[in-house]
Amino acid sequence: MNKSATIIYRFCQQATEIFNQHLSKDAVVSEKIWLDLLELLSHKLYTENLLFRHYAECSDYEFIEINGKRFNTEAWFYVTDVLSRRLSLANKMVEQPTNMHDLFLFYLQTSEDRRWQASTLSRGFKTLTNALAEFFQPVAGILMQHCRKLGHQYGEISKRRRLQYGPFWLAVGDNHAEVAEELALNDLLEALPVPLVAQPAVPKYFLRVVETLNERYALLRSCGLPPEHWYHRDEFSIGQLKQLKQLIKAIQASVAQGVKRETACRECFESFKAQDRDFLNFASFEAFYRFYAMETTAAHYYSDEFEPDGYEDISPQQSDADLLSFQKQHPQLFNPLTNHAFSELLVNGITLQALLKNPVFKDLKKQNAEYAALSDSKLLKRLQRELSDILEHYVGDGT
Repeated sequence: MNKSATIIYRFCQQATEIFNQHLSKDAVVSEKIWLDLLELLSHKLYTENLLFRHYAECSDYEFIEINGKRFNTEAWFYVTDVLSRRLSLANKMVEQPTNMHDLFLFYLQTSEDRRWQASTLSRGFKTLTNALAEFFQPVAGILMQHCRKLGHQYGEISKRRRLQYGPFWLAVGDNHAEVAEELALNDLLEALPVPLVAQPAVPKYFLRVVETLNERYALLRSCGLPPEHWYHRDEFSIGQLKQLKQLIKAIQASVAQGVKRETACRECFESFKAQDRDFLNFASFEAFYRFYAMETTAAHYYSDEFEPDGYEDISPQQSDADLLSFQKQHPQLFNPLTNHAFSELLVNGITLQALLKNPVFKDLKKQNAEYAALSDSKLLKRLQRELSDILEHYVGDGT
């Protein structure tokens, strides 16, 4: 796919414009950059195409308010957790720096102070020196703070490379300063010798950084795993998430052909497992299906039909009586429409497609202006989301 056509490239274009605006000044207030990025990510283009949830039809969604402005909470997570993550060294890089180090060097070389154009960044065995040029001292001081703050809390690969080749050093002529093994975007912004020359296009190093930061988030999103719950967990490696994405895609294709969801899950899982014994990290299909039903939203957010039997494996002990009791004990979770849908779908086993044609359901929809304006397809998606949220409370209660 052409890079210019991807949502990440579009984001990088607009983020570059924000960086140009702030980094062309004599001083950088990084908090203002993050607020601008937060506002950018709260736009419909990104809430619908980049972030995990689609809020276009969710008028009761809670937003974060800062300085009188409302921001999308998933955008907040993306800024504070995804874009702010320190990049660790990849094994294949050997003595080479991370993408974030490359981006840092690129921006240094675009300083309007032409002395920074001779900047280099490489590993080596050197010692700190106090004999630094005046222009170099502020940046060296910030880099020293980064090193102290990070300490030894960096990856095993970096530890090995550091022993083999020495730490990273920024050098400009006779001036040199140690650079932390792992950097975040905020570290980078703090240490730049502004003002910088504005960039007419997306720097390739910036694109690489954002693509790297986004990779795990995008895989979690495509697998139906909420990034805010899974982004920092290590149950799945990047490789395993790619396998899970491939499996879920196969399951969805099978379901679209009319195969029952549990049957599709079993057939697809066993097919992939037969080809590769190490496929995913589940000892059995039952272990996988329990995870699939409880942890992922793929079974309902991305399907054309809401199937109550997809939830029966959450707990064999959850009977119809339990569900009805749960409804009575938690009335605050329901409105008339979701209350009726909950009973029909999960207790009586009626499919959502059939429910949309039910006269009682239609009357309830007409009585609620918020729902009445929605088309059947939009109402379907909204109910899937709302019922899933209710079920999360149900499972959490252990009833």
